[in-house]
Amino acid sequence: MVTFLSSSDILSVSSLHKKELPGFLSKLGEYFLTEFYKTSLGIPSVFTLVYKKDGEIAGFATGVETSRGLLGTFFRENPMGMGSALCFAVLTSPKLIFDIFKTLAYPGFGHDHAELLSISVDSKYQRKGIGKELFEETIKEFKKRKINSFKVSIYDGMSANSFYKKMGCKLDSSFSFMGSKMNYYSFKI
Repeated sequence: MVTFLSSSDILSVSSLHKKELPGFLSKLGEYFLTEFYKTSLGIPSVFTLVYKKDGEIAGFATGVETSRGLLGTFFRENPMGMGSALCFAVLTSPKLIFDIFKTLAYPGFGHDHAELLSISVDSKYQRKGIGKELFEETIKEFKKRKINSFKVSIYDGMSANSFYKKMGCKLDSSFSFMGSKMNYYSFKI
């Protein structure tokens, strides 16, 4: 069953994000991810859908109406929580400071378009249609918000590239981000 993220889901979603999604946010740790998802509940332009199976979170998808200025939006919504989580991440792993500055150059943050930030399914539930259902529910949510297209970026070597192509996403471009090739897909609703 797919529902919207609630405060009682945040720890499970944060843990699943760290476990299944490599990348910058996961490097910042579960404390940061917990603050990220907690803060997202107060931002109307951000939504997270969760798929529950047998009472546990089997997967989730997060979308945003516009990726322009996204990080600033999170820090303005919860400056103390996001700031302390970021400081904690840097104190426990100082080299992250360089990645934080590189993240500011992420191409999506400069464009005014909707973006599917992530879909993640717990490894024990993968290949059972949960990702597809989350993708379809994300489309429905964007449609309710009168959004007719969205973007999604994914590291080039990940199997999720074939998933997004199978879902009907079209490759727009590729770019280098933090030393890795990423693909930028678009989906027209």
